[in-house]
Amino acid sequence: MTSKEPSQSEAPSGPGGSIADQLDSVSLEQALRDFEIANRRVMDLTQRLIDVTEDRRALKTELELLRLEHRDLLAANHHNATELQALRASRGYMVIRAARAARRLASR
Repeated sequence: MTSKEPSQSEAPSGPGGSIADQLDSVSLEQALRDFEIANRRVMDLTQRLIDVTEDRRALKTELELLRLEHRDLLAANHHNATELQALRASRGYMVIRAARAARRLASR
């Protein structure tokens, strides 16, 4: 008769069972910790992506409003420049300008 001696990996090593069982338990615990860390990181990155997307959307809206305001200001500026040019070409402006020049010459 041969008696079968347990190998080291099958040998009981205390209340937890064999070394292989304890190693499996430690590996499982580590895997669960790694999963929790990875899961928290995914949740953090997802929240950061949501925040950046909201910021981008707000900036895009603000940019569009600024473009519209810029267009309106350019149109108003063009209108004012056209009016100024018309005013400077008017006969009344030329008379006032000539009177000011004559007054400057007379005061010297």
